[in-house]
Amino acid sequence: MDWKKLYFWIEMHKQAEMLVKLFQDGYKRQGHFFRDVIDAYINEDPDFAVWMNKKRLEKGNIRTKIQLERKQKLINKAQQLEDILFSEQDLNNIFDLIEQDN
Repeated sequence: MDWKKLYFWIEMHKQAEMLVKLFQDGYKRQGHFFRDVIDAYINEDPDFAVWMNKKRLEKGNIRTKIQLERKQKLINKAQQLEDILFSEQDLNNIFDLIEQDN
Protein backbone atom coordinates (compact mmCIF):
# COMPACT_ATOMS: atom_id res chain seq x y z
CA MET A 1 0.00 0.00 0.00
CA ASP A 2 1.35 3.42 -0.92
CA TRP A 3 1.08 6.19 1.64
CA LYS A 4 0.83 9.95 1.27
CA LYS A 5 1.73 12.28 4.11
CA LEU A 6 -0.62 15.22 4.72
CA TYR A 7 0.46 18.49 6.29
CA PHE A 8 -1.44 21.46 7.61
CA TRP A 9 -0.79 24.22 10.07
CA ILE A 10 -2.63 24.68 13.35
CA GLU A 11 -2.04 26.93 16.34
CA MET A 12 0.00 25.25 19.08
CA HIS A 13 -2.65 25.67 21.77
CA LYS A 14 -5.30 24.09 19.49
CA GLN A 15 -3.06 21.10 18.86
CA ALA A 16 -2.51 20.69 22.61
CA GLU A 17 -6.27 20.86 23.26
CA MET A 18 -6.86 18.37 20.45
CA LEU A 19 -4.31 15.90 21.83
CA VAL A 20 -5.94 16.03 25.27
CA LYS A 21 -9.41 15.44 23.79
CA LEU A 22 -8.14 12.67 21.54
CA PHE A 23 -6.60 10.92 24.53
CA GLN A 24 -9.87 11.30 26.48
CA ASP A 25 -11.74 9.78 23.51
CA GLY A 26 -9.37 6.82 23.34
CA TYR A 27 -7.14 7.85 20.46
CA LYS A 28 -3.48 7.21 21.14
CA ARG A 29 -2.26 8.97 18.02
CA GLN A 30 -3.69 11.88 16.05
CA GLY A 31 -3.03 10.01 12.81
CA HIS A 32 -5.60 7.36 13.80
CA PHE A 33 -8.16 10.10 14.36
CA PHE A 34 -7.51 11.78 11.01
CA ARG A 35 -7.66 8.46 9.15
CA ASP A 36 -11.06 7.79 10.78
CA VAL A 37 -12.28 11.24 9.75
CA ILE A 38 -11.08 10.75 6.18
CA ASP A 39 -12.74 7.32 6.01
CA ALA A 40 -16.01 8.77 7.31
CA TYR A 41 -15.87 11.52 4.68
CA ILE A 42 -14.96 9.24 1.77
CA ASN A 43 -17.53 6.59 2.75
CA GLU A 44 -20.23 9.24 3.24
CA ASP A 45 -20.96 8.21 6.81
CA PRO A 46 -24.44 9.63 7.55
CA ASP A 47 -23.43 11.01 10.96
CA PHE A 48 -20.35 12.68 9.54
CA ALA A 49 -22.38 14.02 6.60
CA VAL A 50 -24.67 15.89 9.02
CA TRP A 51 -21.68 17.71 10.49
CA MET A 52 -20.11 18.25 7.07
CA ASN A 53 -23.31 19.71 5.63
CA LYS A 54 -23.59 22.08 8.59
CA LYS A 55 -20.04 23.33 7.96
CA ARG A 56 -20.68 23.66 4.21
CA LEU A 57 -23.78 25.73 4.90
CA GLU A 58 -21.87 27.99 7.28
CA LYS A 59 -19.20 28.64 4.68
CA GLY A 60 -21.24 28.19 1.53
CA ASN A 61 -23.43 30.25 -0.69
CA ILE A 62 -27.00 29.91 -1.96
CA ARG A 63 -26.01 27.36 -4.61
CA THR A 64 -24.40 25.16 -1.95
CA LYS A 65 -27.55 25.34 0.16
CA ILE A 66 -29.73 24.33 -2.79
CA GLN A 67 -27.41 21.44 -3.67
CA LEU A 68 -27.44 20.20 -0.07
CA GLU A 69 -31.23 20.40 0.09
CA ARG A 70 -31.51 18.37 -3.13
CA LYS A 71 -29.01 15.81 -1.90
CA GLN A 72 -30.83 15.48 1.42
CA LYS A 73 -34.14 14.95 -0.39
CA LEU A 74 -32.56 12.17 -2.45
CA ILE A 75 -31.11 10.57 0.68
CA ASN A 76 -34.52 10.72 2.37
CA LYS A 77 -36.21 9.14 -0.67
CA ALA A 78 -33.60 6.36 -0.74
CA GLN A 79 -34.19 5.67 2.96
CA GLN A 80 -37.94 5.54 2.36
CA LEU A 81 -37.41 3.05 -0.47
CA GLU A 82 -35.20 0.91 1.76
CA ASP A 83 -37.99 0.82 4.32
CA ILE A 84 -40.52 -0.27 1.67
CA LEU A 85 -38.45 -2.78 -0.32
CA PHE A 86 -37.95 -6.36 0.72
CA SER A 87 -34.57 -7.46 1.99
CA GLU A 88 -32.80 -10.42 0.40
CA GLN A 89 -33.79 -12.52 3.41
CA ASP A 90 -37.45 -11.49 2.99
CA LEU A 91 -37.35 -12.55 -0.67
CA ASN A 92 -35.79 -15.89 0.24
CA ASN A 93 -38.53 -16.46 2.81
CA ILE A 94 -41.22 -15.69 0.22
CA PHE A 95 -39.68 -18.13 -2.26
CA ASP A 96 -39.44 -20.76 0.48
CA LEU A 97 -43.16 -20.32 1.22
CA ILE A 98 -44.00 -20.64 -2.48
CA GLU A 99 -41.96 -23.85 -2.73
CA GLN A 100 -43.72 -25.30 0.33
CA ASP A 101 -47.12 -24.66 -1.28
CA ASN A 102 -46.12 -26.55 -4.46
